[in-house]
Amino acid sequence: MKRMLNRQNFKSFFSSLVVTLPRRKRLTLGCNYGRMLGIILYVADGLVVFSSVQYIISDVNLGWLFRIFHFNGASLFFIFLYLHIFKVSYRLKKVWGTGLLIFLLIMMEAYMGYVLVWAQIRFWAAVVITRSVDCDVNLKRFWGNKVNFKVFFALHFLLP
Repeated sequence: MKRMLNRQNFKSFFSSLVVTLPRRKRLTLGCNYGRMLGIILYVADGLVVFSSVQYIISDVNLGWLFRIFHFNGASLFFIFLYLHIFKVSYRLKKVWGTGLLIFLLIMMEAYMGYVLVWAQIRFWAAVVITRSVDCDVNLKRFWGNKVNFKVFFALHFLLP
C-alpha cells in the first residue's frame, strides 16, 4: 500500500531537511560572507556583468581577495575531486555511476560560474558549449539575454 504524503509527513520531512540538518558546530555567518557579497554586489545583466565584477575587484574592500579565494578554491576543489575519482575508479559500478552523475552536475555548476564573469574568452566558451548542446531552433534565442544570466547566477549559488 502506498504511503500518502500528508501534511504531517511533509512537515517532518521539511524539518529533517532544514531544521535538524546535521551541520558543523563552527558554521557561522562569517563562513557565508563571500557568498552574500557575491549575491549582493553581482549584477546579472548582459551589459554590466563584466563591469560589476570589475567593481567588486577594485572598489569593494577585500573584494579582490574574495574573488581570488573563490577562483582558487574552485580549482583546488576540482583537483581533490579528480584525485578522489582516480582513487576509487575500480569500485562498484553503481557507485561509479552515481559519482559520475554528481561529477557532471558539479561540472555544470562550474560552467555556470565560469560564464558569469563574461570576459571575452568566457563568452566564446559559452557560445561553443551552448551551440554544441543546441538541438532546437527555439533555444538559439535563449542565449545572450538577461534571463539566462539570472538563471545561471541563481543555479550557481543554489546548487552547492
